[in-house]
Amino acid sequence: KRPDNMYCADCGCRGPRWASVSLGVIICMDCSVIHRKLGTHISTVKSLTLDTWKPQWIEKCQKVGNRVARDFYEHRISKNFVKPTWDHNVRGADTSGNSVDD
Repeated sequence: KRPDNMYCADCGCRGPRWASVSLGVIICMDCSVIHRKLGTHISTVKSLTLDTWKPQWIEKCQKVGNRVARDFYEHRISKNFVKPTWDHNVRGADTSGNSVDD
């Protein structure tokens, strides 16, 4: 277990239980909902404990992991960009960033 994989790759929540096996990252349940909405052509989500993992998924997550993925995907993000955090109500927003409650 890598220390960076002990937290959600997207929001930083402690103890994530899901993974985007296509991206090679470990994510929390709230962020897994958003990844599922992206579609399997972008992010294929599997449970760390409930699903049977294919060898290529294990290899992908071992090769990539949260730190490497974050460095790759976020290297051009502005320093002023505010990322969602573990206490952010992810379920209150859709993937376009609009509040569902509005």
